[in-house]
Amino acid sequence: MAQYDITIMGRDYDAMADVVRKHKVSVLGHTARKLAKRGFSVRALATTAQVRALQKAGYKVKQHEDLDKAGRKRQAELKSAQKKKGLRVEGAAVAAAGTYLSVADVEAALAAAAASPNDTFVSLINLPNKTWENRECHAVKIAKGSSHGRSGIYFLGGVHAREWGSPDILINFVQQLTDAYRTNTGITIGSKKFTAAAIQKIVNKKDIYVFPQANPDGRNYSMITEAMWRKNRRPAPARSHNSACVGVDINRNYDFLWNFPTYFRSRRPATWCGCGILIPTSATSSTCTALARTSFTSGVMTLTKPGSRM
Repeated sequence: MAQYDITIMGRDYDAMADVVRKHKVSVLGHTARKLAKRGFSVRALATTAQVRALQKAGYKVKQHEDLDKAGRKRQAELKSAQKKKGLRVEGAAVAAAGTYLSVADVEAALAAAAASPNDTFVSLINLPNKTWENRECHAVKIAKGSSHGRSGIYFLGGVHAREWGSPDILINFVQQLTDAYRTNTGITIGSKKFTAAAIQKIVNKKDIYVFPQANPDGRNYSMITEAMWRKNRRPAPARSHNSACVGVDINRNYDFLWNFPTYFRSRRPATWCGCGILIPTSATSSTCTALARTSFTSGVMTLTKPGSRM
């Protein structure tokens, strides 16, 4: 079933609430806007049937992109690029890759970042839980020296399978930060400039943890099979024959806060958390929180956004 990136415009607050309440449409966070003349708008993801139902109910709908079509195009571009180049970015800059990184590319780039000559201030962390498809996950710690009470900053990406951009962004971040620290140079990102002294201070005074690929099974499945796949690849429970029960949304399954009816009253539990309410915490979700606990973080940044728009 086709899925679209759309903007929905409605006459008042209640009408916009009914987009979720009645029409069961997935709205995108922080996109609601009050219109200049009257009413509100919000960005959302919707199927063909949902778009028709919204229009029939009196909403104005502006279609931006056929996400399934865009996803298939991304898959084809990635397959073509890897076939031509046999892409591996171990020591090469992400920007030079010219395409999204595969699951293996991300792992290779992490290992390269922690190898010589960076091994005096970068360490590779082998995370405790393997994925459902038996993959090992890794993170890196970027820090020079140690002292009591150092603040930790935790960067997390690749939680949702279809959001291909966030692991690449975090690998680029790791490469830029480690290169700048090692060579005692600054970093310029757009109009923002970080001096060499600022980079040295960050690495010497903070513990930077980067876990760029929290959902490698889902990412691989999205890149090869179903571009809009969101969850991990946990098999459906033995009692279920519903394909919608495959996978758990890692972002709704952290073990530090798990009271589904109270905190995550989703009207589509199969989409978000697999089937049923009492689901054991997924291994990858536990890995995410385990790293946060061991790093004594004072800040967490998660990169998440629909992949075709990142």
